[in-house]
Amino acid sequence: MNGPVEEQWLSVIIPTLNEERNLAPLLERLATCERVQVIVADGESGDGTAAVAQSLGAETISVPKGRARQMNAGAARAKGKALLFLHADSRPPRHFDLLVRRALAAGAAGGAFAFAVEDDSPFLRFITRTTNFRSRRLGVVFGDQGIFANADAFRRAGGFPEQPIMEDYELVRRLRRIGEFLILDEAVVSSGRRWRAVGAVRNSFVNVVITWAYVLGVPPARLERWYRGMSGSGGGR
Repeated sequence: MNGPVEEQWLSVIIPTLNEERNLAPLLERLATCERVQVIVADGESGDGTAAVAQSLGAETISVPKGRARQMNAGAARAKGKALLFLHADSRPPRHFDLLVRRALAAGAAGGAFAFAVEDDSPFLRFITRTTNFRSRRLGVVFGDQGIFANADAFRRAGGFPEQPIMEDYELVRRLRRIGEFLILDEAVVSSGRRWRAVGAVRNSFVNVVITWAYVLGVPPARLERWYRGMSGSGGGR
């Protein structure tokens, strides 16, 4: 990455699907940052998601539903040498843009933030600790931690594999083959809505089962069906 770290453009890609109620706080936060390009890759939402994104100044593209497909389409529009993928209901830490730039300027292929949930229940505090241990010690990282990458390394990794589930885990595995993958101390905070909707214990159990099944070679299409059945979700992870 050439030039002072603070002057590098960072492209933030946000995949959305019916996020009208959750998107504005994130976009308002991103709008306060300098040299940050915000791209909302909307999966043909049936609500006002695209209108909210456009009203708050985000570049907005419509892409057929599929989180990996949406994020790849957003990355194709990125002008930054640094890419950051965020969920619509997440809140990045203070100075997240500088943290990402510094990590990549130091030579890392990619990285992620620590995990946190906007819920202070004892079980979710336990989940937060175990998730951060898992990501640091075992290298298991998911998109709710805010994955970032050097744009060239992202392309060399082939982007997100266009599979219905575990696309974030697979991208991280590929980036690790290219270079260092850092886990930062600062956390991206997720809303916790899925934990509340599915139930914290059940959601944790489903995540563990799906992850290990993927590692053991179960095809993503089958995993998506399992995920829907176990979590009661109408969509993927």
